[in-house]
Amino acid sequence: MILPDIVIVKLVNRGREPDRQVNSVYDLGLNKLALRDYRRIMDSSGLNVVMFAVNHSTNTVSRLFSLLRQLPFLEEYFSHNIYCILEQPTSAEGPAA
Repeated sequence: MILPDIVIVKLVNRGREPDRQVNSVYDLGLNKLALRDYRRIMDSSGLNVVMFAVNHSTNTVSRLFSLLRQLPFLEEYFSHNIYCILEQPTSAEGPAA
């Protein structure tokens, strides 16, 4: 992430009612995994990756993010969702390499 966790939490809590404040980025649904972490997890899962798509949507924001993430140094910052289909390998096939 670009900003330290504490800065994000303070920004989010600004103006929020005390009973709606968050304590960590995890309370916001963020898991702090990078796109490369997801790829590594999927590749080492022992399952076949049938589909792996990033920003797979026709939403205007997703389309804009997809354009920006084409620049290698921006890929991690503009990847906001992942769609992945995994399948169990057949016994003769074994895990995907």
